[in-house]
Amino acid sequence: MTNHRNKILSVLAVILFVVSSGSTIGSFMSISQMNSSPKPFLLSDVPSDQVPLRRVAFVAPNSNSYIDEFAYMATVPTSIFYYNGTQYISPLIYSEGSQSEDWLLEDWTEYLDSDGGITQAFAVGDFSQSYIANLQQTLGVKVYPRITGSSAADIAAKIAVSEWSNSSDAVIALAMEDFITPSTITGSVTHTFQDQESEISEFSGGVTYGAPSSIAFTPPSWAGWIEGAFNWTGSEILTHELIDANGAIVDYSVYTQIYFSRHPGYVQAPVPLNFWLPKTVDGEWTMNVTRESVGSTTMNCEVLSHPGFTHTVSVPSDANWLNVSLNWDNVATDLNLALVDPNGRLTMWAPAGSILSNPGIESIDLPYPLAGDWTIIAAWMDATTEQNNIDITWEISMRPTDVQPYLEAAANAGVLASLLNAPLLYVNTNQIPSETQWALTRLGVTNTWLVDPSNVQGSALEGLLNASTIVNNLQSYSNVSATITAFSNSPDVVVTVPLSEGNEFFAPATFSAAAHGSPIFSLCGDDNAMPTRAQETWAPYLIGPEINNIYVINKYENRAENGWYDERIPNRFSMLESVDSFESFLSVRGAYNSTTSQPVVVIAPTSLIPLSFDR
Repeated sequence: MTNHRNKILSVLAVILFVVSSGSTIGSFMSISQMNSSPKPFLLSDVPSDQVPLRRVAFVAPNSNSYIDEFAYMATVPTSIFYYNGTQYISPLIYSEGSQSEDWLLEDWTEYLDSDGGITQAFAVGDFSQSYIANLQQTLGVKVYPRITGSSAADIAAKIAVSEWSNSSDAVIALAMEDFITPSTITGSVTHTFQDQESEISEFSGGVTYGAPSSIAFTPPSWAGWIEGAFNWTGSEILTHELIDANGAIVDYSVYTQIYFSRHPGYVQAPVPLNFWLPKTVDGEWTMNVTRESVGSTTMNCEVLSHPGFTHTVSVPSDANWLNVSLNWDNVATDLNLALVDPNGRLTMWAPAGSILSNPGIESIDLPYPLAGDWTIIAAWMDATTEQNNIDITWEISMRPTDVQPYLEAAANAGVLASLLNAPLLYVNTNQIPSETQWALTRLGVTNTWLVDPSNVQGSALEGLLNASTIVNNLQSYSNVSATITAFSNSPDVVVTVPLSEGNEFFAPATFSAAAHGSPIFSLCGDDNAMPTRAQETWAPYLIGPEINNIYVINKYENRAENGWYDERIPNRFSMLESVDSFESFLSVRGAYNSTTSQPVVVIAPTSLIPLSFDR
């Protein structure tokens, strides 16, 4: 494979070599010189050190279209590329004059000052002349070239011809600048609570040393929420696992938690084994209690059941949000709202905003809900025989059709182009745009890599590309992963999520993945399973403030927010399920490496993807 950068860069590229002493040495070398001989097709490894270039690129954001996302991804191979096993890198910025951008440019120019400063800046997209003038004043260098275009294919072709004088290789991805968003799904249901108070059930159970002792109970069919307190009089340590009627572990305790919550030096009164959660399924529930020392224990057990109302909502694939609201009209009453996923696990809940509110209202905003039948639970936590009218409404907003497969394809194509030191060009499902064909011909491309992990290409596309090039058609996730990791020899993985609002994380994720030499995946996958797992892991965090806080003298004095639930956050069993699910997620995509640890970079706010593996 051969490719050559345009000579315009030869006087602009200055490589800063960072030596082991930490000092920097300015050494002039043209990018055209770097490409004067064929680049090895296979890198021995992604380099641990990047070599910075004295340049910076800017892309104009456009929240009304996806053209800026595809333009940014086409610019990535010009800002991160590999030559002779070395990675060369420079900033690529969505530029809108933010303070964080100013700080980055200030740091970058200061870093380069000792070697002569920035020598090239170029812009992609529709910047105003005044904006460009301000950039030039800040950088102290002319912004050139300035690339604009009427489409993603047009912009990518101009970038390719501007940055490469010739290239035997080009990476191809499908691009679309506007996507159709399906209609929002809405619904509502009403219910009246009346003549059903919260009820307490008392019973006893025995626990002996050795295998866990089972204490079974059956919540009433009308219950929506259950609270349990299993107490004993001795000083021995007991721990528990609560098993629902489907056999899932939905609550548990750990030795250290029970030690400090029973020890008289730390608490005013011993704390029972407690649980507090929605009744997600009818049938017999079981408390498996383990005694940690020889002997036997008699337990005094209480289960308080609160009346509830449940309703099932069907969530289709590719849902972006499930927004649920609960309203009620009885003054100074406390209702809880919960969402249970199609597998029967509590995913998110909302406490009453204020018991003095009139009317009451609660809401849950769940990103990326798992496809399937969700259960909405409304429970009256201090129920009397009075009447309480509730109204539940929901909205399910959908991702634009095909936005995820197109962005995933272009993002991985940007990574592969970076590894190959080749341009990224765009096509339609069954057509090669004239601008793309012009760039292929102008650069003398003989070998193309069609990156399409979701296989949305039309039947004619490969044949059209084959007319003038040899096509490597990567039309599955496993093919894309295998190709990228073969060139980079990196186990790293980058994941992100689609916002579906014209401002996506896939573009910056492409830059990150190019630096790591790794494939990029939407964590949503086909059914949103992984984002739902992440939300479930943190569901118990919201439980604590609703429970009467337990005063603890020492260990918990700064952690009373969640009282006796503190040791269960994040939920260990949800984390284990997340681990298994993520391993399967990577395996299906051909990216799981069972022989080495795999760094995972998440390009998404924690409000959308809570971090699940901190314990």
